[in-house]
Amino acid sequence: MPQVPDLPPPRLPYQWFDEQRSPAPVVDHMRRVHTDRREIGGTATDARARQVVLSHLAPADPTQMPEHHGAAAARASARKASYQGRMTVGHDLMHLPLA
Repeated sequence: MPQVPDLPPPRLPYQWFDEQRSPAPVVDHMRRVHTDRREIGGTATDARARQVVLSHLAPADPTQMPEHHGAAAARASARKASYQGRMTVGHDLMHLPLA
């Protein structure tokens, strides 16, 4: 199995969360476990991923950031990083084959 390089910790722009006056534990959680959409293409390219499935997009309020805006940012990231694999935006109850 090929070695996958260590990847940097994920980052997310926090301006929206700051504007919403989110509590510090929420912002800390976002920093620790979410990836900035603008970094997805580079991460996928570095990992040599054949497919990326995006889920649990934040912010989750479609009036603040419609899902298609997040998907467009992720796809732009993929193009910039020359990512050649598939990118799918997941949704509730979506089924994806693993083969």
